[in-house]
Amino acid sequence: MISEAVCSEPFLAGQVLDWPARLYGEKSALEWEGGSLTFAQMREAVLRRSAGIEALGAGKGQRWGLLLGNSPDFIISLFALFRLGCVAAPLRCNLPHEKLEAHVELARLDGVLTCPEMQGSLSGMGRWRPEPASPDPGLMAFVARELRRPDTLPQVDLDPALILLTSGSTGRSRGAVLQHHAVLANLRSNIKALGLRDDDRTLVVLPLTHAYALVHQCLCHLMIGATVCLAPSPMVGALMHRYLESSAITTVSTAPPVLRVLVAGLNRSKCALPALRLVTVGAAFADRETVNDFLSLLPHTKLAVTYGLTEAGPRVATHFVSRDEPFSPECVGEPLPNVAAGLRELGDGRSEIVLRSRAAMCGYADAEDDAGYGATLPTGDTGDIQEGRIHLKGRAGRVINRGGILVGAEQVESVLMAHPAVASARVEAEPHAFWGEVPVATLVLNAGHETTGEDRFKEYCAARLSLEERPVRYVFQAAAAGETGKAGEMASLLKS
Repeated sequence: MISEAVCSEPFLAGQVLDWPARLYGEKSALEWEGGSLTFAQMREAVLRRSAGIEALGAGKGQRWGLLLGNSPDFIISLFALFRLGCVAAPLRCNLPHEKLEAHVELARLDGVLTCPEMQGSLSGMGRWRPEPASPDPGLMAFVARELRRPDTLPQVDLDPALILLTSGSTGRSRGAVLQHHAVLANLRSNIKALGLRDDDRTLVVLPLTHAYALVHQCLCHLMIGATVCLAPSPMVGALMHRYLESSAITTVSTAPPVLRVLVAGLNRSKCALPALRLVTVGAAFADRETVNDFLSLLPHTKLAVTYGLTEAGPRVATHFVSRDEPFSPECVGEPLPNVAAGLRELGDGRSEIVLRSRAAMCGYADAEDDAGYGATLPTGDTGDIQEGRIHLKGRAGRVINRGGILVGAEQVESVLMAHPAVASARVEAEPHAFWGEVPVATLVLNAGHETTGEDRFKEYCAARLSLEERPVRYVFQAAAAGETGKAGEMASLLKS
């Protein structure tokens, strides 16, 4: 006899927990340092959280931020917002105040759920009022003094579920709006492509605010009744292999720097990790040496290179690395079942990868209508398609990939140009052994500011840019003879 729970197909993201709670009620759903929840307990926690948030005035169509870090509260609050018909917008906890305020505004948020430790990040925003998120004493909420009604928000979508904030590699950060059906379509395709199982135990080491960790890893495993384990910190460092071993982890999602940390730990410890059957790596090119070391250290573990972007929901393609063939970092594999990939000529001998996908965003949170991506989504990545596989070559624009976080050079330049001492700024990528690439700024200063040192600019950028966007080094150049003003000196830098 087929269980009724198995026949229950979720049509909304908030229903993802329903059938696992009925079929695997007493099984561990979520584990973290110092605690755990079964699927039945987690569903009850979501219902209680929903009641508390609803008492604050949250309702269908409103947009609420999650400033909670990698924690049980983040996941419980996410599903609580889904159940209320709200749109959830994960927010990074390590952003400077100005950047966080900008993200809150571009997502047009009606409220933010946070913890007492983070409330100082929001307390300076005049249009917010702090509220205790009863009956949760450890949770705080900041609610807009005048709640926006759904009909006053940009109508990019009829059934929005998530607003995922992009890194700003196209010039500025944007909020990609994903519908419920788009999220579920990506989950189903990802589960099938990776062969995820209900007996899997996945370790989350990347921030849940990143689409790759949230959708590709956390939601996919919960949807099939697998167990999600939250690492003690977003990046567990040199002890990562120990957590994998002690928690009998079967799957883990990484970015190239995290994979390098894992390989270094395995080299030192010689841990065999017999339970680990699948590691995925995405968000940036994985280097050959690290991949080859991994394959030799863990001969029983599959390694899958994945490719995606926030606007695509985020997963696009998967490539299982073969131990019998040379590894090619540029090959990211075949598109997922719900993705069609093509090429668009850029006119300079390069081609941009373009997509059509049921999982793609329907528009941006600050747009007045949809972005027209129903037919085609430009990725910003150049490459080609060979025998059905996507091969990447680079970015169409000036983008710095720091450990899987894309940094728009022009966005950093615009912040530097706003400094009164700066006549012109140029930001470029510099190779880095661990992060892959890091931003370096070349500045021309206005007359009278030549003594402004590097520390002054580091302090200035720390208040306005995320950690990944901040230049690691500043190079100062003299203004070219005969050229004055920001425009003229920028032209001089571009020539050089």
